[in-house]
Amino acid sequence: MSDLDQESKHFKPLCYTRGVSGTGRFLRQLILFTLVSSAASVCVPARAADEAAVVFGERPGYTTDIAYERNSRTHEMVMLPRPPPGAPPIAEVIFNEKLSREFQQQYEYKFGVTQAEQVINSPGRNDQYTYNTGRNATLKQYRRDQQKFGEYMARRLLEFHVDNYAKRDRSFRQVYEIKDKVSNVEVKSKTGYSVKWKYNIAGPTMDFQIKNPYEIDARVRLEMSGLVSKPNEVIYQFSYPISKRVTLSELIKQMDGTYQTVLARALTSHVAVSLSVSFDTNPQGANIQQNIYLVGLGYSE
Repeated sequence: MSDLDQESKHFKPLCYTRGVSGTGRFLRQLILFTLVSSAASVCVPARAADEAAVVFGERPGYTTDIAYERNSRTHEMVMLPRPPPGAPPIAEVIFNEKLSREFQQQYEYKFGVTQAEQVINSPGRNDQYTYNTGRNATLKQYRRDQQKFGEYMARRLLEFHVDNYAKRDRSFRQVYEIKDKVSNVEVKSKTGYSVKWKYNIAGPTMDFQIKNPYEIDARVRLEMSGLVSKPNEVIYQFSYPISKRVTLSELIKQMDGTYQTVLARALTSHVAVSLSVSFDTNPQGANIQQNIYLVGLGYSE
């Protein structure tokens, strides 16, 4: 026997062909089981964390008891339409913003531009105001001036609301349009200037407003005693906003000979301080001749 045969007798193979195939199948199953177990160990904590974060019943529309939900009685919620806006207060219907500005301007023409001037020109309840010329303004006279202003307000309110009624009513709309065209005229130019003319029956007054590209508020008013008559007073008013808080204005009354300059500064939205200088050059005017230097603090709503 050769040496090769002897060695082959003592040589033992590690595995047979059948053994190799069974061992490989076992290894594959072991690896697959390990991968599945690892994936399960990763997914289960993540799912548990998500379930712990979201608790059913704490959010609207979720419930934890289905049996209770089956026996519960539900009521359908009916969405009502939004109610229409209510009618404005009666004070806003009678006195709107436009009329309030007009009345305030007319009051300033009659009783003083600034609040300090209005206070100093008004007598007390039981006394009289003595001007520097020696003339006295009694309480009776001051009340008569206030009464005239109240009568003007009543006439202007009647005119304004009659116009509004005629504007809405079809039978009177044509009459209103004719009256509006006659009492309101506007002329424009290509250079940026425009002139608005308005006739006020309640005054009776004529108002001219001149618009210009320089942001100067220029107005001219003619006050008359009749519907068509010679003006009793011509008032020129110019106002220029120096800044957002500071305004410089000039008021001139031609017949009365009054020249007034007012520098006003707004401290807040309701409080303002003013410096007023007024000169009266005509002793025969409607107002009593006097020169005024005033520094005042006013409040307005």
